[in-house]
Amino acid sequence: MKKNLIALVFLLGLTANLTAQITVTGATGANLEALRAAAVAQSAGKLLFLADSAAASLQNGGLAYEVEEASLNLTRVLHYTGATGLDGYKWAYAGRGMSTNFSAVNTAQTMNLKSLAGVTADDGMTQTLLTAAKAVGADCYVNIAGLSCVMSYGANEFFDDVYNLRWIIGALEVAGFNFLRTAGTKIPQTEQGMDGLKGAYRRVCSQAVSNGFIAPGEWTGSDTFGSPEDFKRNINDFGFYIYSSPVATQSVADRAARIAPTVQIALKYSGAIHSTNVIVNINK
Repeated sequence: MKKNLIALVFLLGLTANLTAQITVTGATGANLEALRAAAVAQSAGKLLFLADSAAASLQNGGLAYEVEEASLNLTRVLHYTGATGLDGYKWAYAGRGMSTNFSAVNTAQTMNLKSLAGVTADDGMTQTLLTAAKAVGADCYVNIAGLSCVMSYGANEFFDDVYNLRWIIGALEVAGFNFLRTAGTKIPQTEQGMDGLKGAYRRVCSQAVSNGFIAPGEWTGSDTFGSPEDFKRNINDFGFYIYSSPVATQSVADRAARIAPTVQIALKYSGAIHSTNVIVNINK
């Protein structure tokens, strides 16, 4: 039977990565199984890569269409018309996309226009298919002026935004745990204690600025928290804002249970340039 859908699941834990490969056949059955897997991955906060060669996947009712309609943004749909190249495209894409060293400087990446080692551009790709892929957020591998490169689309969010967000969520969890775990004595349930906890989170956010995931900019959303002035100034100056309600205002029950006041963090994505327009004015 012809393989028309191959899925790669990355289960990203705090201490280890677990990968599993699932191969299914038959358009209708495969879509049903893949969508169930996508729903499970979304609820578990895991990444799922689906590679499909069927043109119907991009149309109303198709796999890529249904994934985007359901806002299953942790599932990344890759489209490659040649079934023989589907497996290589999936592995190379996932490997390149997940190779970011978040501990370094200016290492955050986007998949758009990136080349994949050992993968041949999809010679069956057409402009019609690309247009359909763009509408549902399915990434393709094409030939542009003799160069093989990924065309990345954001209808189901761009891969780098999704992957980078999973990284910072995990990094914040680790930072909070390590702060509590490595304290030689108890951490007081005071503003001083909260300053230490927020300092651990602040170091993660600062690293996100260093690696290029977030950056200073203007907050365009309508929702803020804490002091609106401090909120906007910090976003403009640093790219993030960290706030916690005063310890004195927390409930008696939370204080008795030794639960810290909720820490709220706002991040400003750095974004990415994927295309450009140029206007040339000529005068004789």
